[in-house]
Amino acid sequence: MSWITVLLLAALIAVVATGGLVILSYNNELGRTRAAASSGALIANTTAGPIEYAEKGTGIPLLSIHGAGGGYDQGLANVAEFMGDGFRIIAPSSSGISARPSPLTSLRLRRPMPMRPSSTN
Repeated sequence: MSWITVLLLAALIAVVATGGLVILSYNNELGRTRAAASSGALIANTTAGPIEYAEKGTGIPLLSIHGAGGGYDQGLANVAEFMGDGFRIIAPSSSGISARPSPLTSLRLRRPMPMRPSSTN
């Protein structure tokens, strides 16, 4: 074998080994994240449908609304770094995440709300 072939073979083995380590690390992290996200969820049944949320801490209630998409774990993680003790963090999941249905599903589940007469002055 020429030295170029040996060099290319060694590079290929290094790339495959590195890719395998990255995939293994990713799967381990994903498993830990899923386990953390699946524990501690609460469900609030509202007239608009169920809302999944989590609470952390005690004290003054603080509603943590995170960006688009994601579960309550993101809301807890976003606030945990910035808020000290003395707060009860409440973080809902976004629609369609985990146990919370999407808005269209909620609309199908919701009963029609009675119309209230408007007040005229």
